[in-house]
Amino acid sequence: MRTRRSSRYSKILIVCLLLLLALPGQPQPSHYMELANPYLAPESDPMFRIRVLTANVGNSTWGCRRYLYNLCYRDVEERIALGIARLQPDVIAMQELTDPAQCEEFVERNSRKVCYKFQERRPFCQVRRLVGPDYTIACDSRNRYECIAIHTRVGTIEGCELGEFCEGGAMTDIPQPGCDTGFTVSSAVVVVHGQRVTVVNAHLQNSSVGCREWALRQVFEEIDGRPPLASGERILLLGDFNLDLFGSDDVSVHLWRRYVGMPGEGKPFWYHSGPAERQPPHPTVSVSLLGSKAVDFVVSNFAYGTCATLGEAPGTTRLDGGRGMDHRALFGELCFSPE
Repeated sequence: MRTRRSSRYSKILIVCLLLLLALPGQPQPSHYMELANPYLAPESDPMFRIRVLTANVGNSTWGCRRYLYNLCYRDVEERIALGIARLQPDVIAMQELTDPAQCEEFVERNSRKVCYKFQERRPFCQVRRLVGPDYTIACDSRNRYECIAIHTRVGTIEGCELGEFCEGGAMTDIPQPGCDTGFTVSSAVVVVHGQRVTVVNAHLQNSSVGCREWALRQVFEEIDGRPPLASGERILLLGDFNLDLFGSDDVSVHLWRRYVGMPGEGKPFWYHSGPAERQPPHPTVSVSLLGSKAVDFVVSNFAYGTCATLGEAPGTTRLDGGRGMDHRALFGELCFSPE
């Protein structure tokens, strides 16, 4: 009797597992691996390799409200700097940085916060303190909350001197009336290994579908004669897109899916993180209006490789050393063929 009951339960379990695998949006492992194969670079071709990092470094705790929830604690800043030094990325996109202009708006009396005696801090700008001296940096021209950094060993940013902090050096989106101007999408043309790549650093508004759609249109489409921010032969999209891609169906998600997909789907851009790393994707945000979702992505139209969700993927550690950031950074090595 015990044997029959166990056999019956085993059959029920097998049926349940088959039904789960058949649910929409949950591809079976064999199907996913078939899609993922194009991420493997051809061994016969010469390849350039770049280590890529994207990180929303802000913190949504009440203590950072005066900083608009940008990176506000010194100890977190120091741990992130150590994490970047350990990874040695070639291309970095960061969101929710604290700009020194924010510190001029009030007097910080808490010595644990980054604006405390900020005039005396060296380096003066937070982004430089995070990445160190060996990067060329360009930030969005509106707030300087979002910045792109390129290691001097692999290249530079067009229009910037090698190793320079190009304040406001990135082309920035035009905000829609009624949208929060604290969110930006910006782009810069970088030269890595002698090859031109347009890097787009995105931070879309989490609380407005319309504002997200407007920002994404500027990424992918020409508007009023202005070329897309994602223009050029090689394009790398990085950042916090605040899109609930796997649980929502709004117009901003529709627009994104028109341009971004998995290899073999015929889309102009493909994932190097999220569904490319794991299905279902690792969450990249712990506190959000969207819940625990993968909202940060690495996407391109030219590269091979996948990126890991630091602190979620096996064998990885968080960029902030275990506490501080409310997002998980994405890091990996991508490779691409020369012209």
